[in-house]
Amino acid sequence: MLTLKSQSDINPYTVVMKGAELSAGNPVVILLHGRRQTADDMTKLINKLNLAEATYYLPSAPGTTWYPRGFTRALDDNQPQLNQGLEVIDHVLQNLLSQGVSRERIWIMGFSQGACMAAEFIRQSQQPMGGAILFTGGLFGPQCPTASAQKPVFDGMTMLLSGSHTDTWVSAERVTQTADYFEQLGASVHLEIFAEREHRIARSEIDLARELITASFAASHKEVAHVSRVPV
Repeated sequence: MLTLKSQSDINPYTVVMKGAELSAGNPVVILLHGRRQTADDMTKLINKLNLAEATYYLPSAPGTTWYPRGFTRALDDNQPQLNQGLEVIDHVLQNLLSQGVSRERIWIMGFSQGACMAAEFIRQSQQPMGGAILFTGGLFGPQCPTASAQKPVFDGMTMLLSGSHTDTWVSAERVTQTADYFEQLGASVHLEIFAEREHRIARSEIDLARELITASFAASHKEVAHVSRVPV
């Protein structure tokens, strides 16, 4: 288990690895928990995803909370925890890249607070990854950020965003606005808004997430196989 200190050095962030051993070609998922959730809760999600070849990195925030207040508050209201959490996510990403893992193999996934952190990390980094699964989350701020122009920043990066009209923690409107933001910047967005669903991850969302990740890596393996047959 990797331990990362917060600025206070009192309550450290931790990162544990689950799933398959890291190897060339397998999918890697940075998986972010929700408020008051633990690595054990995320392990249950891993089991439901049933991606045998995937390697998961599970950062955990001090006190099982990434930021103290609502994500639609002013960004300063959630500092310094917000920036600390984003730095931890970047640390995990940079560690993977330093091991030779390509960005195209790395997905980021989160639920609720974790999904909000993932969305904000992608927005601030402005760098495409393999894909993102945002189970009931959105971008930070009293108003959802808007893209100033249509730019292919995310170069077709696959993203799944989900929400519900009856979810009182994350509004369907903010999820939809977040989806619009990333789509305008070139992401390939799948948006699932339920008419009625509690604040949880539904079976159909898990199934769709698995399909998207599996399809992405099936396509990349075909490309590799095709290239390997080209005469030199």
